Amino acid sequence: MATRRQFVDVVRGVTSSFCSRNNDYRGVWLPGVLCAQTLPDDRVLIDLLDTRDAGPLTATVQERYRELAYSIMYRSGLPAAMLTHATIEVRFTSRLPSWTREDWKSPRELLPRPTWWFTATATITDDRGRSYTADDTDWCWPESRTLPTVSLYDPAGTLLL
Repeated sequence: MATRRQFVDVVRGVTSSFCSRNNDYRGVWLPGVLCAQTLPDDRVLIDLLDTRDAGPLTATVQERYRELAYSIMYRSGLPAAMLTHATIEVRFTSRLPSWTREDWKSPRELLPRPTWWFTATATITDDRGRSYTADDTDWCWPESRTLPTVSLYDPAGTLLL
């Protein structure tokens, strides 16, 4: 039997997926694209359920993470009607110095570009008004390449050159 405590799994799933390296937008890492479009502001708030006036980037994030939340809820046995509010807030903080492999024990070197810490916080409110929150932190650089980028590999992993 599903319990409301499983909403914690939903918000954890959303934040861990958002911060994963598989979170691409048109060929580049989504947090870097958000960073480039958000700076000089230090935060962006994305409502996953209210899709009015959403640009293409915001609409992509909304659709992807709304579907993920509903998918986790479905697998947990939670009805979709229990979800009344869902947001992802991303906060950016300058990361100085811009070292590679900040948390690893391997040799570090300075990156030739500024990098930023970001914290993604997912908040979900159920139909009884109870909020569930989870966050995850990682780092990125502002992604300024022209989108979409083209992969050098096909889906099977073969180099296309």
